[in-house]
Amino acid sequence: MKKNDNPKVMVEFNLWGEFIDFDEFNRLLNVEPTKTKKKAEYKVPEYAHDTWGLSTGYVETMAISVPFEALTSQLSREIDQINCLKEKYCLHSNLIVVIKSHINKMPECILTENCIKFASSTKSEIHFDTYIFEEN
Repeated sequence: MKKNDNPKVMVEFNLWGEFIDFDEFNRLLNVEPTKTKKKAEYKVPEYAHDTWGLSTGYVETMAISVPFEALTSQLSREIDQINCLKEKYCLHSNLIVVIKSHINKMPECILTENCIKFASSTKSEIHFDTYIFEEN
């Protein structure tokens, strides 16, 4: 990461559990996932599970709410479907915010009302991964 770069932020929404019918998910949620992974693809069986995920990819921004809002707006009309699928397949969900930034150029870390409502309505945990680089 270059010294003058703005922070890069990525937000992911993940559903995971023992079994996921990816075709059914894609059809019902009207969204193509950015990642899917079957249990058999994991190297450590104890941590293996099926995963369906949607990510913004890294976005250069000074506010985490920008990619967060972009992701939740893609899925906000599908909250009922997400909750039905979670119940049907006994799934868990989370939102992961990944921040890559220089120590003196951190993004604004505000969760808007819409972001909080989406996380709450889908019963999703929110995780933060931060990667802070020192100035050289």
